[in-house]
Amino acid sequence: MAVLSELDLAALRRWLVAARTDLATHAAALDRLNVFPVPDGDTGTNLRVTVQQAVRMLAAADATSLTEAAVVLARAMLVSARGNSGVILSQLVRGLASVVEETGGRPLDGPALTAALRAASDLAWSGVARPVEGTILSVARAAAEGAEAVGGGSLDEVTQGAVDAARSALQSTPRQLETLREAGVVDAGGAGYLLVLEALLRVVRGEHGLADPDRPAAWLPATGAARAVPAQGLGAHADSGGPAYEVMYLLDDTDDERARSLSAQLESIGDSVVIAGGPALFSVHVHTDDIAAALEAGASNGRPHRFAVTRFADQPGLGAEPCPGDAPRAGDDDVRLAAVVSGAGLADRVRQRGGTPVEAGDSALLEEVVGAPPVVVVCDSPETRRAAERAAAGREGVTVGCDDPVTLLAALDLLERDRRAKPLDQQLDDLEGEIAVLSYPDPFDLAVARAELTDALAGAELVSVVAGAALRSEELRAVVDLVGAVAEYAEVTVLESGAAQPALAVGCE
Repeated sequence: MAVLSELDLAALRRWLVAARTDLATHAAALDRLNVFPVPDGDTGTNLRVTVQQAVRMLAAADATSLTEAAVVLARAMLVSARGNSGVILSQLVRGLASVVEETGGRPLDGPALTAALRAASDLAWSGVARPVEGTILSVARAAAEGAEAVGGGSLDEVTQGAVDAARSALQSTPRQLETLREAGVVDAGGAGYLLVLEALLRVVRGEHGLADPDRPAAWLPATGAARAVPAQGLGAHADSGGPAYEVMYLLDDTDDERARSLSAQLESIGDSVVIAGGPALFSVHVHTDDIAAALEAGASNGRPHRFAVTRFADQPGLGAEPCPGDAPRAGDDDVRLAAVVSGAGLADRVRQRGGTPVEAGDSALLEEVVGAPPVVVVCDSPETRRAAERAAAGREGVTVGCDDPVTLLAALDLLERDRRAKPLDQQLDDLEGEIAVLSYPDPFDLAVARAELTDALAGAELVSVVAGAALRSEELRAVVDLVGAVAEYAEVTVLESGAAQPALAVGCE
């Protein structure tokens, strides 16, 4: 494909899907870098979920023009933003949308993209009450400056200039922020921002293919040298005198002036204040000990909703158990997640999503899981689903869903976003209806399956390839090549399940 001279609606969609793929591929690596402002190991996860939900919201909107898509996407990123890095990333899209609207919806050329990157940087910096060098903010500003240094060049030249400058800025973050230098890492949010820009460069150049989980992460030079850093050495957030909670919510029925007033009020009760969006809807983020005061400040400046409260001591790597007398945490009434699986690869993915894997045939553990509702049990085959349904028979608060490995993977993403018990029956039913699943037993013959796979892959935006233990590596590579050729701009997930059957399962959305 030729190098693009303009970023139109189709290219915008490809960029978003490519960024989502890369953030999903490298979420765990980004999580390991996350030591500032809180060593809670969730930056990669937050960025992945933010973009993932925005992809789904944009698809549901079915926008037909670049202006409509940009506006929908800006709102989608804002309302789906998780963590301060997700909120700041949403400003990139807001900057893009503002330029698209100003130009009357024309496709973005090099100068227009330059303006969008500058708007994104300015919005991001203005949204943070106390901006810090050596973070995602520094990388965003460098990207804008790199684009501007090209001096009105082509879309390809501007994008390359932004990527080069962002890479250099990311390398510099440990020299700018002592916490990063001590931990031997670059800034996690800045690395995520760079991934998004690198995805854009590939789209502009007509390059496609799968994000390679094993590729050398040149944009994370310090990952291998990273070492565990005691929480006490990572600043006020992590020690006993720092804020204990992250509070986020959306705020509407408001305006820019009241948003500034809210920022000042939150600064008086906490830190890491980020308020993004506008003019009527904002995403609010603060670290504080006083949850009630943070919510009351929102209520005095608009209508707060979509609350999310996280106690840092409960995050990975911070490891404190709840103390007697602690107030109930937000999410304590969420259902638990379990999955009945037939292979080690699927079990590992369940653990990564915070669930409990149950080995097929382990009836004792399955009984223990379903005996402590509320719980959702997802399954990787008709056999494991029947076992889960038998164990759950007559029990209240147990939801059983899925009967193939592809839908199980999609369910893990769904359940990571929302584990509230009430809507899950319908959500899982809807999910099973959205995904076309092709399953092949051992032995697998691509020559026989090629036509069917090609028809299913045509037009797919999300593709999952689950390889069983019997599928040879060369057969998997051939399937992946077929996916890349037929659904060249789809987001693709590849997982080796470790299960005996099926040899291959492919899901298309």
